[in-house]
Amino acid sequence: MGDTESYVSSHANVRVYKTPKAFSEIMLTRRGPKKGLDVVTEMTNVAELMTMYCEGVMNNSELLNEMKKADLIIGDSLYMCSSLIAIKFSLPHVVILLETLSLPTMRAFGVPLPPSYVPQFKSSLVDKMSFTERLKNLFHWVLVYWAFYRGMVPPFNGLKERYNIAPDKSIYEALGSVDLIVSQKPFDLEYPRPLLPSKYI
Repeated sequence: MGDTESYVSSHANVRVYKTPKAFSEIMLTRRGPKKGLDVVTEMTNVAELMTMYCEGVMNNSELLNEMKKADLIIGDSLYMCSSLIAIKFSLPHVVILLETLSLPTMRAFGVPLPPSYVPQFKSSLVDKMSFTERLKNLFHWVLVYWAFYRGMVPPFNGLKERYNIAPDKSIYEALGSVDLIVSQKPFDLEYPRPLLPSKYI
């Protein structure tokens, strides 16, 4: 847990690491998301915050030494730092999914998101779409695809290179290193979608 979050810092299982000063300043001045941001800018901002958190972990040698001895790494589906940590130490990686399977980060994990019938992130559509709505859904698919690869991936690539994480693998292979995705959202409350075998429960 970063030192900007104090609500569970006294728990015996929690390890606190120092977050970069820039992150603390952003969190102190933040007043919620700004209106009018395009998806690419929004994803870039989210990724930059996530990489600051990740850098705090990477700079904590005591925490990294504990992680080396772990049996597996459990991460949040939105925060892709756990992928880098898991591949750095060659550990199994389990992702806990609290949100929709249509999150932009699901692209890293290879979750199929066909725009023909799966409502895309921020499209506000349902799975029963008219032809016009399918065109809108396709537009959102392109936008989120672009936002992920141009907005979210570059900050993590910088982090990967800076800490020499799996230099023999691409950033996409590193971010996509997941062995199991555990969804806490019942599939009957989501939309019909294809799922790859032996990766989800």
